[in-house]
Formats: sequence, C-alpha cells, structure tokens
Amino acid sequence: MFTGGSFEVVREPTPWVKDYDALEDALHLLPARHRLERWLGLVALRGDSVVGTLLALADDPTYVPPIGAEGVWVADIRVDPSVRGAGVGSALWAAAEAWTLETGRCELWVETQDVNVPACRFYQKMGCRVASVDARAYPPELGEARVIWFKRMDAGP
Repeated sequence: MFTGGSFEVVREPTPWVKDYDALEDALHLLPARHRLERWLGLVALRGDSVVGTLLALADDPTYVPPIGAEGVWVADIRVDPSVRGAGVGSALWAAAEAWTLETGRCELWVETQDVNVPACRFYQKMGCRVASVDARAYPPELGEARVIWFKRMDAGP
C-alpha cells in the first residue's frame, strides 16, 4: 500500500469480471440473429458436465467482425472457473485452429478487453499477437479498450 496525500494506492485483488450472459448480445440470442450453419460450436465435457465452450465463425454475412479480421473469428470462448489452468481452453483453441485450416483459412481472430487480463494472457500463450487496441470502441463509461488478437497458421502443403 502507498499513501500519497489525498489518495491511497492498493493492489487490486482480482482482475475485473464481466457477466457476458447479462449483455445485450448474450449467446441465447445468436440463433435469431446469425446463420449458425457457418459457425463452429465446441463443448468441453468432464463427465456429463460442460466445462468449456467455444464459438467460431467463417463468412457469416450477418456477423461483422472488425475491419481487417480475415479468416475465422472466435466469437466466444468460456472455461468454467473450476477447471481453468487444466488445459480446457487450450484444447478448445486447438480444435478451432484445426477447423480454421479445414476451412482453407490460416488466420484465427478474437476480441477481448484490456481489463480482461486472464484472457489476454491466454491468447498470448496460444501464440496470438495483438493486431489492434482501440480505446474508443466501447462506451466511455465502461473504461475498457478493445484488443484484437490474431494467430496466423501455416496451411501446410
């Protein structure tokens, strides 16, 4: 802790947490808005329990990723907090990479926010690079910058 006159600086115990299910574009609204036959849906199971999911898409004209994002777009990836660090996210990501190559593409793109430190670390660990950071992408009251990540893969022979 550091005290500097009229303020005090303390360590934040955890990164910010966002409830993506509470947002206007929650997953349950996807079927009514998009052409899901152009999407990849993955589920990671532990026994009968869902412990992770990933949604990706290629060439769905109803979903507009940021300009410059060519290839496959990961629209959503989630891992149950109880199994984070156990390889669930890595397995989902690897399956999305394989699908990307199967569709004849060689780039995988994803968006997160600068305040979502665990996601940023995950994408970096998966070999992604930052394509752009936009502090004006979201309403100012959110206090977040959009971070676009991408991974280019070799399509093979």
